[in-house]
Amino acid sequence: MPTGGLANPDLFRQGAAVMLRAAALITLIGTSSVWTAADANPLLSQVGPVPTVTAHAQTVMASVRPKQRRLAVPDARWDTKPGRKSWTLAVLKGLRSHAHALPDIVPRDIASYCPAYPTASREQREAFWVGLISSLAWHESTHRPTAVGGGGRWYGLTQILPATARNYHCKAQSGSALKNPEDNLSCALRIMAFTVNRDKVVSAGMRGVAADWGPFHSSRKRRDIMDWTRSQSYCQGIARSLRPVARPEDLQDKWENERMRTLLASFESVRPEARPISIFARALKDALPPVETLREAMDNPVRMLISTQSEG
Repeated sequence: MPTGGLANPDLFRQGAAVMLRAAALITLIGTSSVWTAADANPLLSQVGPVPTVTAHAQTVMASVRPKQRRLAVPDARWDTKPGRKSWTLAVLKGLRSHAHALPDIVPRDIASYCPAYPTASREQREAFWVGLISSLAWHESTHRPTAVGGGGRWYGLTQILPATARNYHCKAQSGSALKNPEDNLSCALRIMAFTVNRDKVVSAGMRGVAADWGPFHSSRKRRDIMDWTRSQSYCQGIARSLRPVARPEDLQDKWENERMRTLLASFESVRPEARPISIFARALKDALPPVETLREAMDNPVRMLISTQSEG
């Protein structure tokens, strides 16, 4: 057996390899503690802090888009049967699109149909036109969307002539199309918006709405339409405004004066009670001299007079 060199070279090489791997692992653990995001992405180390963005003084921070108006579905004459709310919604849609100017007009004869209309809100005015057209549709078709009258000339809820619909550029321009209740009502509003704006009346002189619809030429039917719309809350001035009315500046003074007048008036009927006779008798007794003095004065008035003068 040789005595110089390593006894087992293979074992030495294995030990050296283990030591190298251990050293590499220790080095890796030490460097991982200082690893940053900038090391992972070198571009981040080149970018400075993000600047703070400040808005300009005239910058509009809130949205300028108008808020959607609340949709209140008013009462209509066709509400006697279910499934007709879409008709009312179609009228409201028309009043907020191609017939939007109709509620802004105050017809000269509006008092006959809706006394509260001139001071009513936009929603209440829209409700009136819903009521008017629903009453008109009752007399035209008894609320039958497929009604055809005049020997096949007029169609739908409000009995519109197809040629008239085409003249006003309505969506429904044929007899079959005018049988669609929503499209028929939309076309009727388009016609009303023109004639009411032109004549500034609902039916006076058979102008306005009456220029195109026959029921207004019948005094009985016209009166029925008037009576129905006038009976609705939106035409009676109910709940015109919930905003409290400002108090007059002198309200407090008026209230104080009225309270004082009421208080004084409550004492007008008060009279002092009569004093009992015993009180007067006691007072008289205290004011008179004793009986002995009176008797002595009566027996000898001269001496009593001298005595009184000497005491004075």
